[in-house]
Amino acid sequence: VPPQQQAVKQERARPGPQRWTEPDEARPHLASPPRAANSRSPAKLGASPQQPKPTSCLAECPQPLGPCQRPRRATTPFLLRPYQASGYLRAMSIYLVTGGCGFIGSNLVHALVAQGEQVRILDNLATGRHKNVAKLLSDRPGQVELWRGDILDGPLLDRVMRDVDYVLHLGAMPSVIWSVENPILCDRINSGGTLQVLEAARRQGKVKRVVIAASCAAYGDLRPAEAKREDHELSPQSPYSAAKLASEHHGVVYSRIYGVPTVSLRYFNIFGVRQDPTSQYAAVIPNFVRAVLQGRRPKIFRDGLQSRDFCYIDNVVSANLLAC
Repeated sequence: VPPQQQAVKQERARPGPQRWTEPDEARPHLASPPRAANSRSPAKLGASPQQPKPTSCLAECPQPLGPCQRPRRATTPFLLRPYQASGYLRAMSIYLVTGGCGFIGSNLVHALVAQGEQVRILDNLATGRHKNVAKLLSDRPGQVELWRGDILDGPLLDRVMRDVDYVLHLGAMPSVIWSVENPILCDRINSGGTLQVLEAARRQGKVKRVVIAASCAAYGDLRPAEAKREDHELSPQSPYSAAKLASEHHGVVYSRIYGVPTVSLRYFNIFGVRQDPTSQYAAVIPNFVRAVLQGRRPKIFRDGLQSRDFCYIDNVVSANLLAC
């Protein structure tokens, strides 16, 4: 077998060649034995016509330290990322996070980037904030993308959904009060937007899971003294809760009929980092924290004995990652 063909066969036999999407200066090199002082001369950087060219960075590299000077491949069949828990490399997944500039979405984006995943954000910045992901966009331009647009835009969803493995659908209008004043628009965004995302995933055909952000508002005021369970009866009390419940049903239908794997997570009151205390949709905890930091007394309604369930943002992020 010619040397070049033998090298290609050996590469394909490995668990997976090491491909990277980071800039060249971040591409790792395997350690190799010490070389002579002149081994890094320009003449040594390119393989001679008589030598088989290295097929990947796993092969012997002429420059084991410093930025890689080997030309990048024109095509990348698949992507790999470090998987530190087991000490080997595995395929990098592509995640689409709708509403990725918002409170929950931006925390998910940060967690995915920290794990080495590739992330696409779709957000129209109606309630999301660009500064929540600005540093990631500047520091990791090859790993994080921001697509500014609407989940109701089907052709845009088709483009941003290309090659996506997992969809974390958080894009929505998150206010009960706003939904009471705008019931038609609320249903169009929260229910119709979910339907558009599911349909784009069906057209794409290779999405492994769509995780839908549902709401505890679906339970309404039933059983106020009991911890909520998935099998409890539902009683939505606002256009917002009705639209969120409809999103769950859309997910079930697309899973059963079209084979799009879906799961819905009913969020309770979430608090944590990157939550905007100045927003009219902010929960009570950031408002309390802001008041204390400003030396003001927190505003408490009625006798203060009422209770409500809260969930820290890290728990929500963990639930989304486990659902994928």
